[in-house]
Amino acid sequence: MQTQKSRKTKKTMTSQEFEASVLARGYSPVQHMERAAGFSMGEHQHPFDACARVTAGTFFITLKGVQHSYAAGDIFELAAGTLHSEHAGPDGATYLAGRRQAATA
Repeated sequence: MQTQKSRKTKKTMTSQEFEASVLARGYSPVQHMERAAGFSMGEHQHPFDACARVTAGTFFITLKGVQHSYAAGDIFELAAGTLHSEHAGPDGATYLAGRRQAATA
């Protein structure tokens, strides 16, 4: 089982620089994601590693009962298998997201 963690960084980079960065680390080309105000997804996990950069609004991820917030410019990563819930802030959220196949043992 993967360790449940979310890594947050704040970097000044363009969307193109972010995509180049994730591609260089083995992620898929980024997808533009939009989540409306009130969007909420209960506890779940993904079979892939995720790396995302928030471009507008606020996005929240809850891990082990602790809520983490991400605003425009923040980058977060979730390892495959990380149990979490997510929701958008009052103004919704948009972000660029790349996926990477989880490593097999």
